[in-house]
Amino acid sequence: MNKRAELNISPIKVLKKSELIARELRNQIIRGDLQEGDSLPSEADLIQQFGISRPTLREALRILEADALVTVRRGSRGGPVVHLPGPEIAARHFGLVLQAQDTELSDVFRARQLIEPPAVRIVVEEAGKNASKVLREITQQEWQALEKSDIMLQTHYATRFHEGIVSLTGNKTLLLIMKILNDVYFKHMSAEYMATSPVVDNTKAARLSIKAHEHLIDLIEAGDPDAATAYWRDHLARVRKILFKQHESMRVIDVLD
Repeated sequence: MNKRAELNISPIKVLKKSELIARELRNQIIRGDLQEGDSLPSEADLIQQFGISRPTLREALRILEADALVTVRRGSRGGPVVHLPGPEIAARHFGLVLQAQDTELSDVFRARQLIEPPAVRIVVEEAGKNASKVLREITQQEWQALEKSDIMLQTHYATRFHEGIVSLTGNKTLLLIMKILNDVYFKHMSAEYMATSPVVDNTKAARLSIKAHEHLIDLIEAGDPDAATAYWRDHLARVRKILFKQHESMRVIDVLD
């Protein structure tokens, strides 16, 4: 038996030049040296800067395109344009994993149920009445959308309300997870799905949703973490029961395809 096998050492992967260049440019984007919308130097300048061939550079750019960190515009005024990484990128990959695991949409909603009530407690205990101003501005936008009979716009602001709760905890990691879950979940709140659902009356459901949001804000302002947490936990449970009464087995793949 050779020593490598005896020590169970995995072979070290040697990165190709294109991967090294992609990593360097990726790091510049992450560090903020390159901003959203910035154009990378010209192809000739990058080739000279890194001392590489044109095929190697183009392969590096394809790697960054696959990571959604650059878009290569074609034409005489084209070139690579920088994009900062956002939750939508993570959400897409996350959704693909859920698809591969044949995950039901109710499972995604359950995850949100596990996150939001504890987040409400943190908001009451740490953000307090300052949180109400942020959340009330969102509910006002919800009412305005409903007055225009724009259910999809109201749904957009409802999404912001749920994310607002988590955002007010100040936990960036938790907020990213919430954004990813919402990106997957709220795709099923399309006009087509709601229109064909015999369970949900669009306008009535939207109005009840906004009133529930307003009641939660009242409890947050009252400074009662137990009451606010319990109310939100029960509210989400009622919503889940209504939404998945006839669609319990709806899969994530049915939504994202």
